[in-house]
Amino acid sequence: MGVNGTDLLLALLCVVLGASVQATIGFGAALVSIPLMLLVNPALVPGPATVAGLTVNLIGMRAGAAHADWRGVRWAVVGLVPGTLAAAWALAHFSGDEVGVLSATAVLAAVAVSAMVVRPVGGRRVLLAAGMFSGYLNTTAGVGGPPLALAYQDAPAKVLRSTLPAVFVIATVLTMGILVETGHLDAVDWRTGLLLAPGGAVGYLLARTWADRIDGARLRGAVLALSAVSAIAALARIVL
Repeated sequence: MGVNGTDLLLALLCVVLGASVQATIGFGAALVSIPLMLLVNPALVPGPATVAGLTVNLIGMRAGAAHADWRGVRWAVVGLVPGTLAAAWALAHFSGDEVGVLSATAVLAAVAVSAMVVRPVGGRRVLLAAGMFSGYLNTTAGVGGPPLALAYQDAPAKVLRSTLPAVFVIATVLTMGILVETGHLDAVDWRTGLLLAPGGAVGYLLARTWADRIDGARLRGAVLALSAVSAIAALARIVL
């Protein structure tokens, strides 16, 4: 299924919206944009969406490098590797609409993790586990944020907003390698993703005008609801 001009414009708006959310609450760029992109055109996920997402996270990492928990980043990155390899196996055994179903299901799993009320005790084991789950979700659907957001939910907002993008940048690079190897990131996907990439910068700039005036808890709930509904709708579109 090709990506036409209308699909590209709608996908760009999805990236802008997702980046704005992440700039406000610290994560959620992919959680918002991926299910919406699946609705627009399943061919946008995971390849083009991953390329576009790298811009969002590079901006976030650069903006908050001074506040990042770099020790935590190292442990999370160690966990990324086995999670990414598990996702590589899954992608190697699915293709076409099956990848779309896998991605939408991964979004729902990420929403469930984000909605959890448990408060895990921090430490290297939690970060390793969060990194593993994040690596799997990031590679299959581009939504690696929720497990790490759960691990850092008691951290100051500026630490969460700075640390997660640093992990996501590394996760995205690993994911790109796997997607290339499994045939889910070709030259067309690269071009599409690069056309969508500026949406990340636009979203961050827009968020500056309202981030301080928005209730983070309410926005987080709205993000989860929107993501779940969009993922279910995408599943219905692919399956039916």
